[in-house]
Amino acid sequence: MKALYGLHQASRVWQKYLKEHFIRAGFKPYCKDEAVYYRWTKCGGGYCIVGTHVDDMVPGYNEKGRVLRDHLWKVLCQGMRLVNEGDATWVLKTQIIHDPDQGVTKISQTSYTEEILLRFGYMDAKPVDYPGYDQGSMAEMVEDDYPKTPGEAEEMARKYPFRELLGCLWWLAIISRSDILPATQKCSRYISRPSEKLWKWLTRILRYLLGTTNRGLVYKRPDWMVQLQESPLRFGGVGRLLTGAADASYADAPGMKTTLGFCLYVFGNLVD
Repeated sequence: MKALYGLHQASRVWQKYLKEHFIRAGFKPYCKDEAVYYRWTKCGGGYCIVGTHVDDMVPGYNEKGRVLRDHLWKVLCQGMRLVNEGDATWVLKTQIIHDPDQGVTKISQTSYTEEILLRFGYMDAKPVDYPGYDQGSMAEMVEDDYPKTPGEAEEMARKYPFRELLGCLWWLAIISRSDILPATQKCSRYISRPSEKLWKWLTRILRYLLGTTNRGLVYKRPDWMVQLQESPLRFGGVGRLLTGAADASYADAPGMKTTLGFCLYVFGNLVD
């Protein structure tokens, strides 16, 4: 009958309540992520895309889509109290620097990175140039590296905060630091069997972050888009809109399993 704040049903009920208002405003949830809603105008090329995280909402829209944003605002105000914080500059510990004149947007998490380094005691460590080990005995995990008994495994888990650190690194990797994604993913494979070597892998990522705290994702408008008067698809074709690359390790991983990686670019900007 009533969802209690802080419990599992609360987030579900809230999202259900929020979704009802978005649908009433003509928006649809994105099929791959139902926390993202979108709406396009029937003609004129206007659009509005809204990302939600609990009670935080970040709309993105073009000039012709401003009317969609305003309509959504009116509908949402009928069922809840809203506060317009203006242009997004800080969202979920992420800094957003947007320069519409130059067509550049940068997403970075410098302060959060420094917070992680301070939390785990690596502010005074020696920086490294790469987030992972690519050769030698440190490059791969072997059977001798794992704890030999359940007691050793429990002691290792008490000694080092493996899961806490890995969770912090994942938050960075999926938002603004895609350069640590392969190393973070590799560490995740062995989190159920923590070892001294795994901790060295995780802390090497920290040492890499120490020397690259200001890095982030930069999205830049291509020069040829300045000339656009119509849809980018009509102007440049699909090849100028979406490009990608993929590679595989061809079963060089332990257990003869292939590791596949890919990246996708929209207008030359990395998105996945």
